[in-house]
Amino acid sequence: MKLTWRETKSVSPLANLLCQRFTSTPNSKESISIKLKEMVSKGLYGQALVFYKKDLHCAGLHENSFVIPTIIKACASSFDYYDFGLQLQSLVLKSGCIANLEYDMAIDCFRAMLISRIRPNRVTLIGILPACAELGCVKHGKEIHGYALRHEFNLDHHFWSSLIPVYCRSGDISQSARLIFERSKVKDVVMWSSIIGSYSRNGDGIEAMELFRRMRGEGVEPNSVTLLAVITACTTLTSLKHGNATHGYIMKCGLNFDIFIENALINMYSKCGCLMASHQVFKEMHKKDLVSWSTLIAGYGLHGYGEEALYLFCEMQEKGVELDAITFLSVLSACNHAGLVKEGQQIFNNVKKDGKIPLTMEHYACLIDLLGKSGKIDDAFDILQTMPMKPSATIWSSLVSACRTHGRLEIAEILAHQLIKTEPGNAANYTLLSMIYAESGKWSGVEEVRRLMTLQGLNKRSGHSQISVGNYNSTLFPI
Repeated sequence: MKLTWRETKSVSPLANLLCQRFTSTPNSKESISIKLKEMVSKGLYGQALVFYKKDLHCAGLHENSFVIPTIIKACASSFDYYDFGLQLQSLVLKSGCIANLEYDMAIDCFRAMLISRIRPNRVTLIGILPACAELGCVKHGKEIHGYALRHEFNLDHHFWSSLIPVYCRSGDISQSARLIFERSKVKDVVMWSSIIGSYSRNGDGIEAMELFRRMRGEGVEPNSVTLLAVITACTTLTSLKHGNATHGYIMKCGLNFDIFIENALINMYSKCGCLMASHQVFKEMHKKDLVSWSTLIAGYGLHGYGEEALYLFCEMQEKGVELDAITFLSVLSACNHAGLVKEGQQIFNNVKKDGKIPLTMEHYACLIDLLGKSGKIDDAFDILQTMPMKPSATIWSSLVSACRTHGRLEIAEILAHQLIKTEPGNAANYTLLSMIYAESGKWSGVEEVRRLMTLQGLNKRSGHSQISVGNYNSTLFPI
């Protein structure tokens, strides 16, 4: 979208004075924000807009959440620049904030626009809805929905496609999202992809596959976004049969060279337990990115093939691929699953010494769990005491389990009480303490824990396993 607006040629002495005030300071988002605010506060709307175009766009500086609201306010305060304000907010929301994943900034700009009494158009509403979905702002999404109904923007099926993920991010797929989909007169590939992706993200793989079957039955051809959602559904179901069928369909469509689809296939085959197919997809990739390496390393680590994961990690470094926090966590997890204590400690210490990757809670939790499982309880506590952040409940739980496994029940009991204080509503913590009491022969403690769980209405969730036999759910994917 090209922005067009009428410039003010005359610049008042006050505007010149404000510009000269910041001549000695380097152009930055902060200094420009201050200049713009001073101009707008003095009523110099035209000069503020000229300054915005000259010093911000020409200098190549990016807008921030302080600059844009100020500019929109200036546009709203001057009738001559109202159209430019409307164009600006649509462009910033869609091409700037949303494209760069600056969802908070998008919401701030949208609020500034409403406060400045600039009425949003259809493009603006479609642009702001992804931010509402990502931030889980269902309330804001409903308000936008109501505004669209009052102004008849709801006649555009693109608006409905953008609205579905907002309702779906509230947790389970809401009745509103399904009603929007079913009552939509135009169900194009974007609409189908939106609803299928929503079910996939919410873990309902069966319904996602059923919707994909309906989509194919109605003659709508899927695109790469749709197929990514279908691969996610196959991963959720851990159904190798459906995964193979999806992969075959992707190859027939000629989309098997899409790097996002290839990475999703690596992950799907790994989660379904078929590492051979996962590695084959990896080897056939024309271009591998960091996600490709991380996904395959994590797959090998998940199934206990720590040495193979370390070999891939070394190969990745030899090819000059830069390590990031996710890949580092994948390698640590691989060492954890395979019990490679020495290798895991060495990799952790090297990354910490290098200082290029900020260590997160997950990295420390993985190392502590590795040390605890191997019986190095004291070393695990040393890491716990030196870590720069407060330990999470996951770390405490890991240490309790390690102490229990290696017979240090007194320490395990103390830590379990601390864990319950940290997460009083987690039934698993009470169950862990109950098992510690049982192994220590403290049956009165076991009864007390059960009584507390009953009083608080806590029930431990049971696990489940899935075994595919024969043509299990084969009717979901008639391709």
